[in-house]
Amino acid sequence: MRRRDARAFDRPLLIELRTTAQGGTGQTNTVAWEQFARTRGRLVPLRASERFAADQFNAKVTVRYELAAEVDGLQHDMRVTDDQTGTVYNITGIEQSADRGRGQMVMCFEHAD
Repeated sequence: MRRRDARAFDRPLLIELRTTAQGGTGQTNTVAWEQFARTRGRLVPLRASERFAADQFNAKVTVRYELAAEVDGLQHDMRVTDDQTGTVYNITGIEQSADRGRGQMVMCFEHAD
């Protein structure tokens, strides 16, 4: 079993859960984001791309966070805020570590308002 270096998990992370409400037309809207968990992780940049369409630049950044500890209840409709940079990422995938109880890997892309 490979030993994990706690110093490698150098980024404080905030994981947030979406709070929703149903509007008058029956549509579900995001009302707010509330704190779900705080943990530490390691950032692994994977891909960045830019494209120009309709007189606008669109950029997409894809990253993976390796979490120091497993976060129970983590879901795909949550988001991660990297407290070190202030960047908000939408979670697109969650993978359990091969060593049970040794953290998770979370795939994300940069959130755009």
